[in-house]
Amino acid sequence: MNNDNQRARTNYVLTTAIMLLGLMILYVHQMSPAPVMGALAEEFGVSNDALLNLSISITYPMTIIFSMLGPAIEKKTGTRNMFTLSMLVGVAGLLLNFVMTSYTVFLIGRALYGISFGLCMPFFGNAIAKWYKDKQKEELNTINGLYPFLGTIMCYAVMFPLYKLFSNSNKGAFGIWGVALLVLCVIWLFLKEPEVLSEEDENSDGGLAVFPDLIRRRTIRLLCYTFVCDFTCYSFIAAQLPTYLFELSGGSFSESAAGLIAAFVFPGVGIIGGTLGGVYMTKTGLRKPPMLMGQILKFIGFILAGIGANMSIVVVLIGVAIFGIGNSLWVPAMYTVPLDLEGMTPAHVGGAFSLITSSGFLVGSIGTVVFGAVTTMLMAHAGTADPVASHIFGLKNCFLILSLLSALATLFIAMIKESGTRRN
Repeated sequence: MNNDNQRARTNYVLTTAIMLLGLMILYVHQMSPAPVMGALAEEFGVSNDALLNLSISITYPMTIIFSMLGPAIEKKTGTRNMFTLSMLVGVAGLLLNFVMTSYTVFLIGRALYGISFGLCMPFFGNAIAKWYKDKQKEELNTINGLYPFLGTIMCYAVMFPLYKLFSNSNKGAFGIWGVALLVLCVIWLFLKEPEVLSEEDENSDGGLAVFPDLIRRRTIRLLCYTFVCDFTCYSFIAAQLPTYLFELSGGSFSESAAGLIAAFVFPGVGIIGGTLGGVYMTKTGLRKPPMLMGQILKFIGFILAGIGANMSIVVVLIGVAIFGIGNSLWVPAMYTVPLDLEGMTPAHVGGAFSLITSSGFLVGSIGTVVFGAVTTMLMAHAGTADPVASHIFGLKNCFLILSLLSALATLFIAMIKESGTRRN
């Protein structure tokens, strides 16, 4: 009996580790073309910035569509097979890089990655609700909340060195991740038994039928609105921060140094916020305080990042760090709130993860383009012929405008009722 218990525990730990490692690899590849964008342009002869940026933006529609289809797929396949499907599509997309002969093939691989990432979102929510106990759910949601920041750091830390390691080859730098994902998938298939789906499961309340119920829930709607504001701000600052710091430094920073500093003060420091939010939630049982404080800190951070351009780059860096802490502080609780709500089955929780993240990805990806246009429009009113000074003027005022979205997000969170129960 003891051997059986030990074997079951080992299996449990290993399958959890595979889930987390698989999701980590997918988060690394959200922005993976960014550190090697110049190398991609040179390798494939692509000089159009919009076409190069397509390597990132092409993943968003795939992620949104398959994240929303996820609950229906999970209902037909089961939770274990849902993860298997997600990993296999990701493996196909990443291994395709080994044989890419053109930029089009690379984009096809990126689209397949987007499908994989989209399927993983509802899976993770469903798996947490179905397979783990209350405290474990909070801990896993804390890890999930840190992943966007950890993934960004790892992306910038390893993609260019991998490019160099494989003799200036993007094929190897991208493709090797597919090998790692394939190994994880094979181990997963051996360790995790598939569910036996009964006719009752097939006819149960799940699939796309969960979305009307989720949309009727005021708390879920408010979380969607908040994440829309959040991801719009996140997408814009993540894209523009290295350039903003480089221009503000007046040549004191190289472009690569500006990128490293941006990675440290934004996603790097952001890990502190996510950790604090998760620890607070686990210790107190409350969800609303870290969510509310996160929005307030983002508002303050954006203000400092904007007005700091007229004062000192140090003020800007402090503002960005405060924004980064706030940006991650609220995420563990955001993922946990759907688990607290009455009548939420695992299918509902997976659907909530899909609905919240998809709404943010949809509006956030559009928002980056919109605020890029706003920056260009504001540059015309800078009152200077210096293009760098004009760009700084446009960006700093865009940050001040985006602070209003953080203020709006604060209002949305204030309207949410506390879903947790205080622990002594």
